[in-house]
Amino acid sequence: MNFAVAFGKFLTHGSRYSIVHAHALSGLACGAILGARLRGRATLVKVCSMGPDGDIAKLTRQPLGRWLWPTIRRCAFVVPSPAVVGELAAHGVPRDAITVIPNALPPGVPGPPTLASKIGARDELGLPDRATVLFVGRLSPEKGPDLLMRVWDRVALECDATLVIVGSGSESGRLADWARRSAPANRVRLVGARPDVDRFYRAADVLVVPSRTETFSNVMAEAMVHGLAVVTTPVGLAGYWIRHGQNGLVVRRDHERDMASAVVWLIRHPAAREGLGRAAREDAVAGFSADSIVQRYVDLYTRLIAPAALPEIA
Repeated sequence: MNFAVAFGKFLTHGSRYSIVHAHALSGLACGAILGARLRGRATLVKVCSMGPDGDIAKLTRQPLGRWLWPTIRRCAFVVPSPAVVGELAAHGVPRDAITVIPNALPPGVPGPPTLASKIGARDELGLPDRATVLFVGRLSPEKGPDLLMRVWDRVALECDATLVIVGSGSESGRLADWARRSAPANRVRLVGARPDVDRFYRAADVLVVPSRTETFSNVMAEAMVHGLAVVTTPVGLAGYWIRHGQNGLVVRRDHERDMASAVVWLIRHPAAREGLGRAAREDAVAGFSADSIVQRYVDLYTRLIAPAALPEIA
């Protein structure tokens, strides 16, 4: 239904637009793209997710999607990290048709963290005043909650720290059972999905990202701009914007010993984690701010419509 409505609208009125920008490969977006292309308009698609459950996989699992893909792959594409480029190329999209533009952070840059601000944020949230490790995300297998549990079992034996888990999903029950059994007691807090996640960034010292796959990782970018030291696997933005030992720590996928050692080291070395957090914040503000991302889109739009603005040669 959404496909048909969008197709009809853009087939009828597509000439009103210089460029049609589709966000993800939904039925609505695909209908708009097809209608706009038939009207000769420039088309741009943002691919928002990758892998077995990503945009392309979901589209091409459907008969209509497989029929549409040869047309859609002739669009220009924008992706939030270079991690997606290879998948698009493998599906026939020319690499010179793909532009990498990171996701933008929300407007307004938080102030740099201080010891007093962290203590105040923990007090507001009812958290103890000790080193705080944070996980934020969907509690599903690809985010690595099983690795997180194994990592924390090691960390808790060596450090006086609290783990706060913000999020919900299919693994929530399993994590809740583990948290009840985790020793020492009361060191793991599961708070569910929260609209006020910024408060948890302000309260934390370290963000841990045990994911097996990420297209970008908005959570990582948000933590960076809040000045948190990040321990992550090499997924999403981490493979391209995290410089190991300079603005974060990158460990191998599914290596609980490596990740636990990195978290323990940061807890034990506050000056080092603060230095990583400062560098991460500077890089996030420079690379992911709304102003810089908007300008990159303006530049891309200008390139896409420039040929249409040229006079025809008689």
